[in-house]
Amino acid sequence: MFATTLSRSLAIAAALVLGLTAPNALAAGSVDEAAAQLRSGASVYVDPAAEVSLTSTETAALTDQIAATGLPLFLAVLPSSAGADPDAVLVELKDAVGIGGVYAVVVGNSFRAGSTSGSVSGLATSAFRSQRDNGAAAVFSEFVGLADAEFNGTSEPSAADSGSGSGESTFLLVLFAGAMVVLVVVVVRKRRRQALQLAQVRRAIDEDVTEYGERLARFDVAGSALDEASREDLKRALDDYESAKFSVLTMRAPGDAAAITASLEDGRFAIACLEARADGRPLPERRAPCFVDPRHGPSVSDVTWQAPGLTTREVPMCAACRT
Repeated sequence: MFATTLSRSLAIAAALVLGLTAPNALAAGSVDEAAAQLRSGASVYVDPAAEVSLTSTETAALTDQIAATGLPLFLAVLPSSAGADPDAVLVELKDAVGIGGVYAVVVGNSFRAGSTSGSVSGLATSAFRSQRDNGAAAVFSEFVGLADAEFNGTSEPSAADSGSGSGESTFLLVLFAGAMVVLVVVVVRKRRRQALQLAQVRRAIDEDVTEYGERLARFDVAGSALDEASREDLKRALDDYESAKFSVLTMRAPGDAAAITASLEDGRFAIACLEARADGRPLPERRAPCFVDPRHGPSVSDVTWQAPGLTTREVPMCAACRT
């Protein structure tokens, strides 16, 4: 759905040339690292190897600006070696984060933006054209402001002449009442949007927890046939399961999913150890989860992989996906 919407809402802004230095080499997991940070609650990610740079002050200001909008808005600054096609990088970043919302990315010196719902093509183009001479931070800030106005119904205040005496007082009272109505509408819409986003994330996480519980149920919880080491593995897996279930029930924001994902990752490794002991195999190495599907458990090796239009890179895969 995003790819279809993206074709309409993508800002085909020509190169965002900011007169910066030549690119540094990209670490293999640039998009993955950006996705991990954004998925964990960050709103802005800046790759240290990116040609376009944001200062810590600019990053903090953008983060605060995004938080004030209440929108699921994600910004990333990546080096050109993240992918030859910035459009494809934008889609891959959205897929890796896995959260519906508005995405904007600078790849090398190119600016792209898309949304999983609605269109942001005009917003991105307008932001680029009006602020390109002021640098990436200004373009991002303008884009966030335009997205806020588009999705929250906010707008920049306009100047107007005011009267005097009772006419002025009446005007101010009407203006205040109108502002209060607008404020209530904006707050209600924002809360509904946040609730919808939280429900989407909770649904996906709940499916992961359910799948984990079904896998765990195959083992004898009493542990009568298990040795001491296996019982410790099972205990850790059960503790992680209980922690994940409790965290799902107490989620208040999409960023809370990071702690649940960490519990499931630790629990899946414990289950992998338990299965290895039962089969008489060597214990698995503690590695990152399978890139194809984290529910497969820990990966066994890094495999060369390439998405259409992107550079080749090494990704972790489990034994089943590797073959």
